[in-house]
Amino acid sequence: MLENTSHLYNVIDYYIFIGITIIAGYSGVIMCAPNSIRRKANHGSTTICNFLQITGPAASELLSTFLLSTFLLSTVPFAAVPFATVPFAAGKTTAALNTTVFISSDQGATGFAQPDTIAVRTLIDSSRAIYSSDLKQSLRTGLEALAAAEEIGYLTGKADALDNLATIYSRMGENRKAMAHLKQALELNRTLGNQRGIASNLVVIGGVYKRQSHYERALDHFYESLRICEQIDLENGIAANLGNIGLIYHEMAEYHRALDYYLRAERLNRETANSYLLAVVLNNIGLTYSNLGEFEKSLAYHYESLSLRKESGSTIGMAYSFNNIGKLRHLMGDHEAAMEALSKALERNDGQDPDLESIIHEHFARILLDTGDYEKAAVHARKSLDLSREFGTRLGEQEGYRLLSDIHGEKGDYHAALKYHRRLLDVRDSIFNDRMASRIEELRARYESEQREAQIALLEQQQQQDQLVRSALTAGVVLLLIMALLIFNRQKTVIRKNRIELENQRLKKLQLEQELDFKKRQLTSYSLHLVQKNELMKELSDKIHKIRSEKDNGADYGLKSLDNLIHYSFNLDEDWEEFRLYFEEVHPGFFDWLNDNCPNLTPNELRLCALLRLNLSSKEIASLLGISPPSVKIARYRLRKKLQLNTKESLTGYLMGMDTESNSNTKTRTP
Repeated sequence: MLENTSHLYNVIDYYIFIGITIIAGYSGVIMCAPNSIRRKANHGSTTICNFLQITGPAASELLSTFLLSTFLLSTVPFAAVPFATVPFAAGKTTAALNTTVFISSDQGATGFAQPDTIAVRTLIDSSRAIYSSDLKQSLRTGLEALAAAEEIGYLTGKADALDNLATIYSRMGENRKAMAHLKQALELNRTLGNQRGIASNLVVIGGVYKRQSHYERALDHFYESLRICEQIDLENGIAANLGNIGLIYHEMAEYHRALDYYLRAERLNRETANSYLLAVVLNNIGLTYSNLGEFEKSLAYHYESLSLRKESGSTIGMAYSFNNIGKLRHLMGDHEAAMEALSKALERNDGQDPDLESIIHEHFARILLDTGDYEKAAVHARKSLDLSREFGTRLGEQEGYRLLSDIHGEKGDYHAALKYHRRLLDVRDSIFNDRMASRIEELRARYESEQREAQIALLEQQQQQDQLVRSALTAGVVLLLIMALLIFNRQKTVIRKNRIELENQRLKKLQLEQELDFKKRQLTSYSLHLVQKNELMKELSDKIHKIRSEKDNGADYGLKSLDNLIHYSFNLDEDWEEFRLYFEEVHPGFFDWLNDNCPNLTPNELRLCALLRLNLSSKEIASLLGISPPSVKIARYRLRKKLQLNTKESLTGYLMGMDTESNSNTKTRTP
């Protein structure tokens, strides 16, 4: 049979679970909790001890662990340890819900949990631990957990306790009580914003509707739970809901569609290494292949599922696997192996799951019908029908009527066969009608449409983002090109401007050099002209002196007047002023610098400095100044003394260097 897992409590390893519960719950909690909570927790401890007595050899070891942990941990506050939920609820014949696992957590807790909240969680976990072994004791512990949570106002714990009780009532076939508790839990979780709790409640509600063959409502809740699990990225929840949806299609005989959901769930369970969930989905895949006639492939899946369950020690899981292997062996014609497997299934179940027990009796009845043992077949068929009615499984009720109709038909009791067949039709019609099938298809289409729309929206969003990126990149490239072009043009303009300025400077420099050269030539020419004039005058004066020396008294007076005129021309300032103008054009600021640095220089000494600057000889200077060369030497000596030059310094070199300083000072002062 397919396995139902609407809100399962994980019993993969009872010993590990109870050991953790004792250490975390009863060491740290019982010593710290208030008296009212402590009494309830102590009762939970009694429940665990009862369970240890059932398990036998491990009881003393776990009790020792309890005593040691009480000594070591009695003063340590423990955070609440939420455990995975793994409820079993069976379907019928070819179907049962896939396993779902959700972690219950206190959404409002921060830091270490309080001892009283840990006590509530411990009671809930204790109830879940004995869920498949002692349903009545599990119910009593679950009720105490609910009362404890209400007493301390622990809303998250109350929601989990209600969810736990709903699962227990569902297993007991009390669907109304289960739904009442689930509605309260769902309302609380929605108020708290506990998405995991909401998803878990929806799965359990879907499981209740599924057992009643209300596939439309079951699918509605499974799809809603699936959407929540996808939103919060809860992989176990996604895998569980995929299996649950596949189960509905399985019971509707849409095996290929069911297989699609199962295989997706299998892939997720293998990725998350969830061996328990993997065992369940492998079981359901095996049943699907069996219905498709691929018996060898089906058998391989069932044995892999059985192997995982043996490793985990899940007796109820092994009961499911042996039941399905028995059914498969029957279809393969191996009746003896089928009866052996079904006997192991009945032994492992041991009355824990009445729905599974009804399915095992159904398979016994089919084998006995095929072998011709109609009386025993009828006994098993009635047991199966009674259990299905008690449990409220309409699909099981349908199969029970089908079996009894077939058995009475083989016996020749056609009246009884017709009666059961009519009841079969009534049940089938109530389960499946056109309106329900249409609604189921609508739900499936709506979910797939939403998935496609979400994918399209995601693709469109991705395309928009890609387009934005491309546009941004294009705009960036264009902007960079524009900036590069502007920079290039600016640099080109700057280079052109610099080139023009350099050319202008070169031309201006060339013009200045040409003007300076021209002025130098003018100054030189004028200086030479003055030298020549003065030399001529000197020669003329010498001749006059010679003539006068010949004592010509008649001409003596005229010659003397002429000589005086010549000496006067030597001292004429007009020539000197014109010379000065030419000189200052070539050597600007020279005289200013001399006056600033040597203000005691006479006009004749300034003239001497200018002539020395022109690098004229003493003879030429004597001619220009109208004095003798020895007088020039004396004037040079006096000038050197005024300029405070030592004997090693060149007067001409000093004046030429001074001319460079006077030029720089003139440029500095120029506005």
